[in-house]
This record gives sequence, C-alpha cells and structure tokens, in this order.
Amino acid sequence: MDPVRVGFAGLASSHPFTDAEVLRRLGPVDLAVWADADASERFMRRHPARAVRTLDELLAGDLDAAVVTVHPDDVAETVARFLDVGVPVFVNKPAAVDRSQLARLASVRRDDVPLMSTSVIRFAPEIVRLRENVAAATDGDLLSVRAVIRHDIGHWLRGDRDWQDRPGGGGLLTTMGIHGVEVLVSLVGPDLVSVTAEVGRRHYRAVQSEDVAVLTMRWASGVLGVVEVLGVADHESYEFTSHHAAGDTTCRLDGSGPDPVHELGYLGTMRAFRRMAATRQPAVPWSETAAVLGALADARAGRR
Repeated sequence: MDPVRVGFAGLASSHPFTDAEVLRRLGPVDLAVWADADASERFMRRHPARAVRTLDELLAGDLDAAVVTVHPDDVAETVARFLDVGVPVFVNKPAAVDRSQLARLASVRRDDVPLMSTSVIRFAPEIVRLRENVAAATDGDLLSVRAVIRHDIGHWLRGDRDWQDRPGGGGLLTTMGIHGVEVLVSLVGPDLVSVTAEVGRRHYRAVQSEDVAVLTMRWASGVLGVVEVLGVADHESYEFTSHHAAGDTTCRLDGSGPDPVHELGYLGTMRAFRRMAATRQPAVPWSETAAVLGALADARAGRR
C-alpha cells in the first residue's frame, strides 16, 4: 500500500498532533508540516515528518490531502491555496467564528475538490448509533435534543492555546460549543431557524470570553435543542440526549475506555478524511457544516 501524502498546515491546537497519530495508526502515511519552528519541532518529536519553511513549499509536495489548523481569520485563504491546486482539505475547529469568516470560506469552496470541517465527536461510534436511532424515529416523535459539554479551559490562563480565549479565537462558546452544535445538527438537520446564547464567568473570572454558556436552538420542524457548555470541569465529557414521545435515548462519552481516540471520534474522523482523499467526495455535507458554523457565529454575535 502506497503511503497517503498529507500536509499539515498550522499547528494552532492540539488536534493535528492527534490527527497525525491516528493517520499513522490507519496505514502508511508520508507527513509534511508547515508551522512555526517550535511547534514543528514538537510535532516531529512525536511523528516522522518533513518540515517545510513556507506554505508554497508545502503546496509543492504533491499531496493527497491536507489538514489545516490555523487561526480562524486565516482559514479561508489557507484552504483556498490547497483547493486551487486540487488538494482535499480537512479544517480543524473552529473553521470560522463569525459570519464574515464563514462567507469567505464558502466563497473559496469548489465542487470538484472536497472540503471537510467537523467536530470529531460527530464520528464517535455512540453518536453514529444515536443518529441512526433519531433517523428511525417516526414523524413527530422527536421532541427535542440536548448536549452537555464539559471541557476545562483553565489552561488558557496559563498561556496554553490562549488565542482561543481572545476575541478573534471564538471563546468557550465557539471552540467547545461546536461539539454540541455539530452533533445536534447531525441528528436533526441543517434547517435551523433561530439560535440564542447566554454566557457567564463563574469560576475562571480572568478569562476574556466565558467559562459557561448555554445555547438554545430551534429547527424549522419545531424541534428544540439545548447545548450546555461547562468550561470548569475536573474531567472531559460529552453527553447527548434525544427526547422522544416514546422515551429518551442518552449517550455519554468521556474517553475513559480502552481506546479513547476511537470512543471520542478521532479514529472515525481520520477514516472519513482518508476516504475523502481517495474518493474525492465530501465526508460531511457542506449544508450541515455551514449550519453549525453559522449557528455558532450568530450565537456568539448575540450572546448576553
């Protein structure tokens, strides 16, 4: 089997380090990385890879696909460079934090080269089963959906990825809230008609954004959704419930099993990424990606 040639553009979060680990687990890969010198060195200590000095040099590497993890304001322009030379792209969250960035990303999309951006939780096995359960429900049986996201952000105060806490980074609402919104949109669909948000600082009062948030969502069908985001937590977990007239279905993910990268969806995400590179077909419908990013952008703009 020939190795899949993957270029990593940017290492702005911890996700690409895990992406590379999972890609190597799934089969032969040839990795190249473009990032600042310190981040590239940390990446290469964990993964055999070739470091390049410029994005042009990375683009010249005859890639099969690319993983983009840059600050949201740089996403669209970076993605465009790959799509323009026919390289499929996966963008780690968040791909956009406001409507302007989303519009720029939408404008560089191409029908002939796939673009994928998602929370990895979408591909968690328990979420796949929950989605199948919701899809099998009869019309009118689904009442509402709910997500509770627990992910501590205390590391922001120590300077670890604190760009996410700044105004241009999206804050807790976007960077952690996306896990809930992504899954609920995948369950119910992209036809959201309203999103509202309340935020607060209850414990980490020195953060610039918020450490707790609640989003409410309404779909055209009348289904309601709630996403609670708790940035103060002694453990990371993701809980989802679909409420039906016939009863509720709940699943909870916390990465405590024997294979956390599988349980939390990293494995499924990178499988989808490799499949996208091979088939050149999108792994996530753009309509859902746009609905997720648009909902978070609107919630952030109107948060109280």
